[in-house]
Amino acid sequence: MRYFCNKFLTKRQLRTIICAFASSMGVRKVTFSKRAKYVAGTYNCDKQVIFIDMKQNRRNILLTFFHELAHHVAYSKGKWLEYHNNATTLLISASAKFDIENRIDKLAKKLWLLHVDVKQWGKYKYGYPKSQSKKITRWITDNY
Repeated sequence: MRYFCNKFLTKRQLRTIICAFASSMGVRKVTFSKRAKYVAGTYNCDKQVIFIDMKQNRRNILLTFFHELAHHVAYSKGKWLEYHNNATTLLISASAKFDIENRIDKLAKKLWLLHVDVKQWGKYKYGYPKSQSKKITRWITDNY
């Protein structure tokens, strides 16, 4: 079933649908804020909470949500547990972190295609495109 069929929702309406959908996927809570400085979203596997920065436009809010939801799904399926439990671990190289984030994006794209009307919202946009691997890997190195 496609939950996200109307791109003309207000941010408040989109938040409501995101929260209901996230709950149906086993996420305990989705927190929205305008205070984020460096990230569009995060996932806390211990609390099963997704954080979304509301300073983004509606499409980017939805893209961020699906990326973070993919982290939840991956963690629930036992994938990359060390990464999700401690993303700052020094044992995981920046290139390995990039690879995991890219795989998360691939999972997010699958979820997007299942639950989002692409005619309304467009295609899933990768946050970690391979064409930018050097730039993103440098950013991961500096910020983790």
